[in-house]
Amino acid sequence: MDNSFLAYYMLIFVAVITNVMLAIQVWSRRTDKGVVTFVVLALALAEWAICNAFEAYATDLATKYLFTQLSYIGIVLVPPAWIVFTLEYTNRQHWLTRRTLALLAIHPIAVLIFVATNPLHNLHWTSITLGTSAGYPIAVFERGILFWLHTAYSYVMMLIATILLVKTYWQLQGIYRQQITLLLVCQFAPWISNFFYVTELSPLPDFMDLTPIAFSVTGIAAGWSLLRYRLLDVMPIARDMVFDGIDDIVFVLDTKQQIVDMNRPGLAILKRASKDVIGKQVGDVFADQVDTLSEYAGVSRADAEIEVVLNGKRYWFKLKISPLQAENGDPVGQVVMLQNITQLKAINRELEATRDEAIQARAIAEEHSRLKSEFLSTMSHELRTPLNAIEGFTSIMLSGMGVELSPKAEDMVQRVSANSKRLLDLINDFLDLSRIESGRLELIREPISPRQLARKWENAVSVLAEEKDLAFVVTVDSDLPETIIEDDDALSKITINLLSNAFKFTHEGQVRLNMERENDKWKIIVSDTGIGVPAHAREYIFDEFRQVDGSSKRLYGGTGLGLSLVQKLSREMGGNVALKSELGVGSTFIVTLPLELPIEASLGASNE
Repeated sequence: MDNSFLAYYMLIFVAVITNVMLAIQVWSRRTDKGVVTFVVLALALAEWAICNAFEAYATDLATKYLFTQLSYIGIVLVPPAWIVFTLEYTNRQHWLTRRTLALLAIHPIAVLIFVATNPLHNLHWTSITLGTSAGYPIAVFERGILFWLHTAYSYVMMLIATILLVKTYWQLQGIYRQQITLLLVCQFAPWISNFFYVTELSPLPDFMDLTPIAFSVTGIAAGWSLLRYRLLDVMPIARDMVFDGIDDIVFVLDTKQQIVDMNRPGLAILKRASKDVIGKQVGDVFADQVDTLSEYAGVSRADAEIEVVLNGKRYWFKLKISPLQAENGDPVGQVVMLQNITQLKAINRELEATRDEAIQARAIAEEHSRLKSEFLSTMSHELRTPLNAIEGFTSIMLSGMGVELSPKAEDMVQRVSANSKRLLDLINDFLDLSRIESGRLELIREPISPRQLARKWENAVSVLAEEKDLAFVVTVDSDLPETIIEDDDALSKITINLLSNAFKFTHEGQVRLNMERENDKWKIIVSDTGIGVPAHAREYIFDEFRQVDGSSKRLYGGTGLGLSLVQKLSREMGGNVALKSELGVGSTFIVTLPLELPIEASLGASNE
């Protein structure tokens, strides 16, 4: 065995051992993206190289033919495995659908079938004979149409992988270009060696097929990158999307404080080209900010706000420095982010000024509210005392206990009494609204009977029905308990206000009061056949001092406080009020409140 044969075997031995060792080492990270594909590639190359070695060593044609056939297991796996690895590396793994993988599997399976059955059709090799080269027996294969189709297919697959890598190369910068350059250079080695082998232009003996050895160099480069750089952990396209997707200045420093990468927005902010930044000292790139940044030189971690001047303008940046470490913990560099917070600073200053104004305005509003409450309390006392006296005296006069009144005088006294009552009601509404707004309204919840309340309210407003000759219908559903827990006074104010409104705006027909239960709630429903509420007015009907329009105010009177009080009291009691109305048909007000039962009633209901 001469030196050329021995050298060939040594190269194959090194290629096989290296590929197997890389496959074993990389397999420990099999959960990482791309690792399984690389292991398939490495083992396919090892199998190809081993079979080539046995084929070259064999002296008889049958053995050579057998190992040539077996070598095709590795040969047909390499191109699809390499294209899959390239797709994963360039972050195009979304192309790797089940359909795509199935299509990639068609060619290898077909080639293996044709190689195994070649004696039946002679389409892959037209003839196989035993010859010699440099004094060694070799198998001479006359290549058929299927061989050249397989070769063309493999070259196309390698070309696609090359195009993908080149395209990715131009999209990236810094260390990522170095990685892709390494892969591209190593990928051309098997192309060149295989071209010379299949065209029989190689100056080497015919038994020396260096293609699996050259391909092993490519596999070794990829495997070394996987282990050393975690090639697929920081996906280049993912890096492009994330790194360049940050609108602030982000750059990577090595241990010598040289910039090895910077995102595109950062270059745009600095108005620099990549070649003027990459590989430069950070102090040279940020020469105008040396004084500001000097205190952070050599610092592995930092989180601070700094003020710098860039391109003649003053900016505020949030500086964040994070260390980069190798797997063994050794420092390999730093990631520096300069986030532009100039606008945020300005907004914060405006917010602080607005907050101070809001605090001052709130203090003024609280003082106004306090003064308003004190004023209303004082005024209510000052007004209610004489009004109560007037009401008392008019009642005495109308009862006939005093002087006998003429019909004209009696009519005047009745007007005085009615107006004083209206004024008292208005004052009471003002006070209730004031208590609600200031949070001083106290609800006295106690056991009450809905049916007794209904009778009380019916008696209170029946005179209004008689005056306008309207039907007044009161119903209490049997589902409503005999006793509930609620504030009698608040309920009465809500219901009397709604009933008074209904009678005021109804000229003919009827007014209905219904009380019913709905699961854990109960409702007070007041409906009428009055004039109804226009659609546009339903949006503000519950606002203070708001009525449907000016003509209604002149025609029907009122201050517009009643419905506002109804809504606020309903909310204070944990409920709400809703309106359904049709112009010219009538209105329905629905007050929904939580149903609270006495303890005994609750226990009885649960036992049932």
